[in-house]
Amino acid sequence: MHKMGRKEKAILKEVFFQSTTTPAGVEAAWFRAQRDSDLDLMDGLERDGFLRREEGRYLVSLTALPHINHPLSKEGLNSFEKIFAALKAGYREKLSTPVRLDELAKKLGLEEKRVRLWLNYMVEGSWWGGRSTDILNAPDATVTPSESILKIRRFRDVIKQLQGWQEQRLEDRKNAVPISQLRQILPSSGLNRFGVDKTLVGRPKPDWYESLPDNVRALLDEVYLGVSNGMRALPSMGLRTTIDMVCVDLVGDVGSFSDKLKALRNHGHVSDREKVMLEIAVDAGSASAHRGHNPSMEDINSLLDICEHLLKGIYVLPTASKVLQKAIPPRVSNKTNGKNT
Repeated sequence: MHKMGRKEKAILKEVFFQSTTTPAGVEAAWFRAQRDSDLDLMDGLERDGFLRREEGRYLVSLTALPHINHPLSKEGLNSFEKIFAALKAGYREKLSTPVRLDELAKKLGLEEKRVRLWLNYMVEGSWWGGRSTDILNAPDATVTPSESILKIRRFRDVIKQLQGWQEQRLEDRKNAVPISQLRQILPSSGLNRFGVDKTLVGRPKPDWYESLPDNVRALLDEVYLGVSNGMRALPSMGLRTTIDMVCVDLVGDVGSFSDKLKALRNHGHVSDREKVMLEIAVDAGSASAHRGHNPSMEDINSLLDICEHLLKGIYVLPTASKVLQKAIPPRVSNKTNGKNT
């Protein structure tokens, strides 16, 4: 299991505890402002996948729970097994039939609020085929097990699988050449033009760029930096990583890129058509990473179009639509003719 320092564990413990009292999570901006000396630690926990940021709020990830020494985390780990066993038995009897969470809680003799809270962590694994978007609050929320649940002995095996993927990702990152080294390598290679062009002539950053999560924006900064300096292979790989980061943020680290994109579609985050475009973008990045493919600048612009379309749809438009909804005046009932206007 990944080694973690005392301060990092304390941050995870506090976020977890506050999330159990207010299950929507902790407002990330407020939490960070109260602990400004630990901003780098929080950035690291978020980058490494131990902290999740959803709609501006912090929650700990499923892989973080074993690091948290708290009675509630132990309760959660025990409850996972009870809930998982019940869902597995239910699948054998009724196959992929949606299971209402209120009925599941009653069957297990557990508090419904707790069952909803624990399932909000459990769905990071790849044992289910469908679920309600708002597990925590929707009165008729359901979760639908998939056949893959039969292949898993206990829920702790789901956590171990996620930890394995996470460890591999951290190892890959450790072995990668950081951008700071590239800044030193490129000039000595005769490419002494590695500077930051904030205006990015020919490919300006979208006007909603600052609305993106900090970790996504930090990665994209390096992608745009490469584009502004005429690079092609590195931006291609960076956009592939960006798509991976968004997938993990939305559906968890559920396996291969194919599994993640399928989960994005199944959860309603993207359409079939968008999934196909993302598959092409991922393939282009993989070709650059593993087969030396150096796409044209026209191809890079297409990749950016696809990635920006995804980011805007996930992180920008939902908030914009809520603002729009609040500005719409309510319908007025016309009692004279029985119609609403």
